[in-house]
Amino acid sequence: MSKTSISDAIKTKMEAIDGINNVFDYVFWTDDYQVIYNYLSANGRIDSWHIGQGATTTTIDSGMKIRNYLWNIFGIYSIKTSDESSKAFELLIEKILDDFSISFSFLAQTNHTPPNLVILENGVYSNTPVHRCQIQLPVTERTAQNLQNPQGGDCGG
Repeated sequence: MSKTSISDAIKTKMEAIDGINNVFDYVFWTDDYQVIYNYLSANGRIDSWHIGQGATTTTIDSGMKIRNYLWNIFGIYSIKTSDESSKAFELLIEKILDDFSISFSFLAQTNHTPPNLVILENGVYSNTPVHRCQIQLPVTERTAQNLQNPQGGDCGG
């Protein structure tokens, strides 16, 4: 199990959501308009989703290593008044929240709690007005831990 496996699983789930385009398993920002046009756009608009690791904590409990990840899903979507882009973007966010609220395991040793929308705002991305969001997805990974005496000696008296 690895951080990469989890981000790949999140990316795969995101790509399966109808209306989601250009999903990256890392946070990809650029100021190069040609890169934006080639990699971040779909259907004549900036439309991309980026998955990045937020925070991670690790604990050991009863021989299990428990790693709690907080994944961030960032979305950017061009503002177009003519096609009510605000409604379309909010609908995409709802689809993500709904799809990730259904309990499932990404991989054999993981589970997650429902995601949270923490930021929904308008801004500018490379001189283009955009809607932006940040969704946080908590994922827990449990793996057996080989516990050895950290002092290197035996534990006897």
